[in-house]
Amino acid sequence: MKEHKLRALRAILILLTVGLLSSNASAQSFDKDANEIILTPYLWGVAINGTSTVGALPPLDVDVGFSDILENLNFAMSLHTEFKRGPWVFVIDPTYISIEMEAALPIPDVPPGTMEVDIWIVELWAGYQFHDNWEVIGGARYQDQAISVSGLPDPPFTPPIGVSDNWTDWFAGFRFNNDLGDKWLMVWRGDVVGCR
Repeated sequence: MKEHKLRALRAILILLTVGLLSSNASAQSFDKDANEIILTPYLWGVAINGTSTVGALPPLDVDVGFSDILENLNFAMSLHTEFKRGPWVFVIDPTYISIEMEAALPIPDVPPGTMEVDIWIVELWAGYQFHDNWEVIGGARYQDQAISVSGLPDPPFTPPIGVSDNWTDWFAGFRFNNDLGDKWLMVWRGDVVGCR
């Protein structure tokens, strides 16, 4: 039952996102003197690849494609919010992803447990429109990741097993707003990130 509800929720979120993006694009004017608030919900197509170590567990190779993430998705949301005043723009852009999947350890005779991954990415930045379609931007990107594993035999594993980390990166770059007609807008963005 839970799986059917999640699939229905995913379909509703995707349809809502597409509808809001198309209506939002038609409402944007990019008038240098206008004061606007722009809300844009969206979804990312993500994949996870690397090595993960959780507590005393042995390192695990992680290679999760987009279809696997979609299948194991508990919840995801993103909401890009812009406050425009004249040539200035101030943005908050939070993204949250919660994934739950089976975790098979490379240890003989140990049944698989359940791994939960929670990720927050929040951007706060400001920009200045110096040309009709161009903005210079700069700000901070906060990331928080938490991984926990449950359902493993006790002993040898003592629950709860988990690890978390967070960090902030500074970035600067440019944004180009390409008007594709009355109802469509394409935004291109590039930035350089300063590592923590």
